Amino acid sequence: MTSFERIAGLPATAAACQACAGGDAATTAQGVMAGIGARVLAWTSQSFGTNSDAAAAWNARTGAQGGFAPDRAELARGGDVYDLRGITAGIAREYGATPAQEGALGRAIEDFTRGVALRFNALADGGARDAMLDGVADALDDAVASGGPDGIEGVTTRIELAARAVDTANR
Repeated sequence: MTSFERIAGLPATAAACQACAGGDAATTAQGVMAGIGARVLAWTSQSFGTNSDAAAAWNARTGAQGGFAPDRAELARGGDVYDLRGITAGIAREYGATPAQEGALGRAIEDFTRGVALRFNALADGGARDAMLDGVADALDDAVASGGPDGIEGVTTRIELAARAVDTANR
């Protein structure tokens, strides 16, 4: 988000607003990570023609709300297919983050998404669906419950913890 967009007060994306609904760092981090998992599963479902039951299981376990529709045109453009920039900008705006804090949050969200995409794309092979979903959901739960600071730093810290846990599980 540019400084002009920040001043103009563009509305946050729906996903970012849902994630901020709880108002605290743990609730926001949980909502963001659950939503990212749902978005990744929507893409794997569309790409591989599988995993609709995985998406339902994920949403039930994490409380993620469905409704994300993958946009193949955005993929063809090489764009932000999960709308990570929109999510980051919306959360940063809600918390009054500085540009440096917004950047740190964006990197944490990207790292988490990368790990989740690697893990969930393996679901296309079938077999270990529950273990794959549970591994990410457990990392999410542990990160949210870890405590930590409030505000944007708390959101970022929790997402970073989950990203590291998912990365470790992927090895």
